[in-house]
Amino acid sequence: MFNRGETGNAEKFLGMLAQHFPGYLPGWVALAQVQLCLEHKEAFRASMERIAALHDAAGTLALDDRIGLAAVLASAGDAEGLRTQIRQCVETANEVELRKLSGNTLLCFVLFAQDTGAGSSRPEIIRMARELLPAELLKQAQADTSGR
Repeated sequence: MFNRGETGNAEKFLGMLAQHFPGYLPGWVALAQVQLCLEHKEAFRASMERIAALHDAAGTLALDDRIGLAAVLASAGDAEGLRTQIRQCVETANEVELRKLSGNTLLCFVLFAQDTGAGSSRPEIIRMARELLPAELLKQAQADTSGR
């Protein structure tokens, strides 16, 4: 868990990186995630504008970066962007890539795939992702699914 000072420093660091590498989409996504945590709405909006401008580069994203982008798009209320990114995640995911994901990223992938219906095209990938979830996160996914 981060305290506000640590996340403020992270925001400054990521902002500096974004200035030095303005075309690096995952850096902007990370910055937007920190801005969300800190509730810096104006800065988040500015980052989302930059992300939208870089969106075409999303074709080269790693699976974890694409899931992060989907999470930021969901937070920004961009349902179509979320669906597009998760659809691409489902289409390109494989066991090796799924095993590289953190538990929380895997959980996001499973829940987003369920919410958007993107998992229906490759149910075996979603099943595999669920099997890779740590027990406590699997319970969370099951609770989230049953609560809908």
